[in-house]
Amino acid sequence: MYSCKCGGPLEIKCELNEIKLTKKTLSERPRGMWKYAELLPVKKRASLGEGGTRLIRAKRIGASLKLKELYIKEERTNPTGSFKDRGSSVEISRAIEVKAKRLCVASTGNMGASTSAYAAISQLQLFVFTPKHISHSIRVQIGIYGSKLIELDGNYDDCAQAAREMSKKHGLHLLGDYPFRKEGQKSIAYEILEDMKFNAPEYIVCPIGNGTLISATWKGIKEFEELGLIDSRPKLIGVQAAGSSPVYKAYAGKKDIKKETPDTIAHAIAVGNPTDGLSALQAVKESKGEIMQVSDERMLGAQKLIAKKEGFFFQPAAAAPMAALLELSERKIDSLVCVATGDGLKRPEPVHVRASAVVKPGDDMDEIFKC
Repeated sequence: MYSCKCGGPLEIKCELNEIKLTKKTLSERPRGMWKYAELLPVKKRASLGEGGTRLIRAKRIGASLKLKELYIKEERTNPTGSFKDRGSSVEISRAIEVKAKRLCVASTGNMGASTSAYAAISQLQLFVFTPKHISHSIRVQIGIYGSKLIELDGNYDDCAQAAREMSKKHGLHLLGDYPFRKEGQKSIAYEILEDMKFNAPEYIVCPIGNGTLISATWKGIKEFEELGLIDSRPKLIGVQAAGSSPVYKAYAGKKDIKKETPDTIAHAIAVGNPTDGLSALQAVKESKGEIMQVSDERMLGAQKLIAKKEGFFFQPAAAAPMAALLELSERKIDSLVCVATGDGLKRPEPVHVRASAVVKPGDDMDEIFKC
């Protein structure tokens, strides 16, 4: 449905020579994804106020790693708690334009919750295919919006296959990491560049699941460059979980991407057969960047580090860029942005917290405080 004869993903091309955007024009508009409306390929607008998320200076972690400028793009403040809302807004807007009534999507969690919210405000029926091990909090999110949740005894790739098959068989409008979603996600790059006063950072680090985010980020960078809004490009670093790293293995071995079975706590990037894997590789290559992999232990460690040092709780996949940064810190880097994709409360299960003490009413608690 969204691939060309060569097997690669299709991409939407904006006629940028017909668009006139200036730094002054953008500065006068309110924050949010739709301030870049000319660059989004839809006229309808299904919106919950997505985008406009903060670019935070991570001073404490930056100082400890001896980095001059370290920033976190905090995507957890989107309406449903993840960066997926950017793409869902454009995808559902497109579904309204083509007069779709019944939709389906495959998801490991965040996309299912996000598309459910946007389908709800648009009064569209949505079927969400997920692996049966999704987080309870995500299950609640999907359910409260009224979507029909279909849990499969399999992984994300099995769900994606089921969604494609059912979309054809029952005439459902297929949502997912396809061209219109990429158009919403590229706005992350716009916001980073604008918040940095159109001076590109040296690196932007993104987690890789399907590869859509990092390829969308690169598309946004190139569009701003073509519009004359930036003079230099950042390098892109993609990060995969070691237990689900087909794109990293292709990059490291300079081979084709081979399907694998994911085994990682970072469910949001647990994709064994990435839709935009080739696009991710191309984005990294063009930017003169690289792809890395990090263990689950590294992600959990980074997750705790961000919480204790900066006060933000991100899900494991969102902490993957910071986990990679622990290795990158030995390099001389001037400025770096980590894209933190989702709220930790959407995937709290991997975090284990024990009470410092268990007491009963009337117990002597003085000993607890003698430290």
